[in-house]
Amino acid sequence: MNPRVLAHGFAAVALALAGTGCGVHHDDDEDRRGGERFYATIDADEVMTTNLGDGAALFVEYRRGGTWRFWTSCDTRTTGYPCKFYLKVYPYGGIGAVSEQELEDNDDVDIDDDGVLVFDGQTALDSDAIELVSKPKALLELALDLDGAAAPSYLAWVGNGTVYQGAPRLPVVLQPDAP
Repeated sequence: MNPRVLAHGFAAVALALAGTGCGVHHDDDEDRRGGERFYATIDADEVMTTNLGDGAALFVEYRRGGTWRFWTSCDTRTTGYPCKFYLKVYPYGGIGAVSEQELEDNDDVDIDDDGVLVFDGQTALDSDAIELVSKPKALLELALDLDGAAAPSYLAWVGNGTVYQGAPRLPVVLQPDAP
């Protein structure tokens, strides 16, 4: 596994590390795969930016009406290596349309028999992006691996007016603050 640098250079409301005040914890709520979920709010209509190639992250954005966008950045300028992302998105309420953006031949997006979106892709100095439509304000559960290891610290989103770089554990359940 390659050492990774968290993405930096966000242009958003504020910058903070995850860990406090991010979401509601439900200690009795067990993940479908046996782990405790981490709940957090995601702010609608916030757009994040970064300098591609300078930091590794999977960015999550939500637009009013139920459109989610997931996009990647890698720290290839620092490490000299690409990032191998493996994302599973468990929709609460189903997935409508899915669009792939900026994907290459070695990137794959699929919806499995259980309705789970799976993204398996590699990013270097570029960005890979996926958009999906769900029911407005529906929750999404995310599980992320980076270079073959669970990677909660590489998820980034805006919640409660703060940019979060990472979560304390996987899976992460994001709930939009607006429909």
